[in-house]
Amino acid sequence: MTKEKLIKNIFLVSVAIAIIFPLTNIYIIFPAFTKLLITNTEHEAERVGSHLASMILKHDHELTRESVSEHFSGGKSDVVLKDFHLLKLKIFSPSGQIIHSSDQSETGEMNTNHYFNEIVAGGKPYTNVVKKGTQSLEGETVTADIVETYVPVMRNGQFAGAFEIYYDITGRSQILNSLVLRSSFIPLGIMMCFLVVIIIILFKGNKALDDDKAYILPKRYLSPYYSFLLLTVSIFIAETIIMLLIAAFPSLSQWNMAILDAVLLVIIISPTIYFFLMRPLLAHIAERQKTEERIKEIAFYDEVTKLPNRNLFQDRLKKAIEHAGRYKRCMTVISLDIDNFKRINDTFEHKVGDLLLREVAERLNRCVRASDSISRPGEDSAVGTVARIGGDEFIVLLSEISSALDASRVAQRILDAISSPFQLAGHDIFITASTGIALYPQNGEDLDSLLKNADTAMHHAKDLGRNNYQFHEDAMNVLSLKRLTIENELRKAVERDEFLLYYQPQIDMVMGRVIGFEALIRWDHPVKGLIPPGEFIPVAEESGLISLIDKWVLKNVCWQLKHWEASGIDTLRVSLNLSAQQFMNRDLPDMVSRSVDMFSVDPRKLEFEITEGVLMQNAEMATGILKSLKDMGIRLAMDDFGTGYSSFSYLKRLPLDIIKIDRSFINDVPGDPDDAAIVTAIIAMAKNLRLDIVAEGVEKIEQKKFLVEHGCMTAQGYLFSVPLSAEKASLLLQENAVFWHHGHGFKAGCGSMSP
Repeated sequence: MTKEKLIKNIFLVSVAIAIIFPLTNIYIIFPAFTKLLITNTEHEAERVGSHLASMILKHDHELTRESVSEHFSGGKSDVVLKDFHLLKLKIFSPSGQIIHSSDQSETGEMNTNHYFNEIVAGGKPYTNVVKKGTQSLEGETVTADIVETYVPVMRNGQFAGAFEIYYDITGRSQILNSLVLRSSFIPLGIMMCFLVVIIIILFKGNKALDDDKAYILPKRYLSPYYSFLLLTVSIFIAETIIMLLIAAFPSLSQWNMAILDAVLLVIIISPTIYFFLMRPLLAHIAERQKTEERIKEIAFYDEVTKLPNRNLFQDRLKKAIEHAGRYKRCMTVISLDIDNFKRINDTFEHKVGDLLLREVAERLNRCVRASDSISRPGEDSAVGTVARIGGDEFIVLLSEISSALDASRVAQRILDAISSPFQLAGHDIFITASTGIALYPQNGEDLDSLLKNADTAMHHAKDLGRNNYQFHEDAMNVLSLKRLTIENELRKAVERDEFLLYYQPQIDMVMGRVIGFEALIRWDHPVKGLIPPGEFIPVAEESGLISLIDKWVLKNVCWQLKHWEASGIDTLRVSLNLSAQQFMNRDLPDMVSRSVDMFSVDPRKLEFEITEGVLMQNAEMATGILKSLKDMGIRLAMDDFGTGYSSFSYLKRLPLDIIKIDRSFINDVPGDPDDAAIVTAIIAMAKNLRLDIVAEGVEKIEQKKFLVEHGCMTAQGYLFSVPLSAEKASLLLQENAVFWHHGHGFKAGCGSMSP
């Protein structure tokens, strides 16, 4: 090869490399990798949207403000953004209204753009890339490179809402830009080196072309620690070697020159591909795998307790059923619910509630011996899985159980462990649990049957007083169906205003006059007629409907007082019962104040009855709420006194006005000396504390005489009157009725008062 031809070839190759490589990077490689980045980001957004939809829409058919607020209230929204590496998140209702946004100022705005109504509402995702300094789809000027993706949520083929997910891709864009920039400069460096070679050849002749030696870069320079050094120095080292070879051996053959060129390209391109292409790609893949693992963890494990969630538990239960069926073995499912857990959350911060759930999870794990990491001493053997499937609901799978006796031992061990005090955030917290047991195959041979029957048995344990375990029986299904029917009908009753208030007179037994009423709720069922509270109040408390019912009672009592006042009737005070859930609500004083102001009622005519159990659970909080009510002028009564776990020290501190003696002590007085002694002691204690006394359930003349003789002057019961409708109570007040001292009826003209 002549010197002129060699120079020409080197020049042409260097120019071609200098032109082709940058153009290839700019117009082919960079767009391809940018498109790949956007596609992967869109797929990530779809996976995140799918997970969030499954988390929110457990019971609902579309995204609503109520269903979303349950999962994104407080600081939960920031946790979601952090967990999924999101820049911003918006949630849209099917109508296009923003029902949640990490930027709260946007909540309530409508999206009426064509891409939302035509593309997203049609079930297709829509992605837009916004460069730094330009405007997004909503007209916002962004300060970073972002990808905004609309992810539709479909339920049964219907559009149920959408998520708008923002990713900040500034960092990854910079990686690609850096890749293009650096890989574009390398060919320019090669061209410069080749030009240097040309100059050397022009001055030194062709003496460097005789030898076929080649240079191979040591492997240690392929280490990541030498990335920058390798990419810069290796080019000049390789070019220097080629220059020396060409200068020293002018007779170097064309084949040797080609080999040297190939070695040079390998030395230069390989590190470039690895450090500026493969490493960013591998880092992105590692980040994506980490995100997928996080999604998997959220999909199959509970965030608070790190226990398996419902999805993973059902998968394990299916496998356990198949195994037990194949080898003819027994198996047990235990459903557990913490008793009155809502009161813990209402009393303390939710943070304390989460700590309690974690401690319960640890104790459950210690109670159940598992084959991998859970162990416990004991004679009975059980391989198990503990899962959290709801707020305060846990479930235990014992896949290796030999008998119902072993299942009962594990259940009792669980109850004993949970009843021990928890020391959390400086508080000693006492809780109990109710558990239900379903055995395989006696109580079901499939997943749904076992779970349903264990849950039914758990509810039966609650009905029997809580803090116990019950095995499933066929009769429970009938009770469960009845309970479910009542709950469904009760929800409709709240909507349809099917409740009535009856008023039972409270009597001054010395003067024979009415001094007040107790408001008692009744359910006027359209088919079954009047239903007493004992049949639906427990269901209302368990389902959470009791708060709505309490508000209804308070509102209607205030309305009735105002109606009596407007009718010219001299109104007396009316007492009403507050549920435990309502009383532990810190907003109770505000709610009462609003109702009183709405009807312009004198709060001194209201009297609230609270049970001992509610007051003793959190005396500090109870005292604060009672004082707020007391400051409004409302009278306060402790209902069913003596049936709970009374503490006289607390009783002295609480701002009470009245103690109501429970009917269970009145029933057998004066005949039962024990009940008579208890009633006498309660009356004496109340007098010493300067509290009024009301006896409940007085039905006999002898009971009335006993109470009056021992200093209790106020009572209510069927001896005087059954609960009266509002109309009959109004008539009673208008006629200023007086009860005969012997308790058989009213004065002439009043008639016999019946509902």
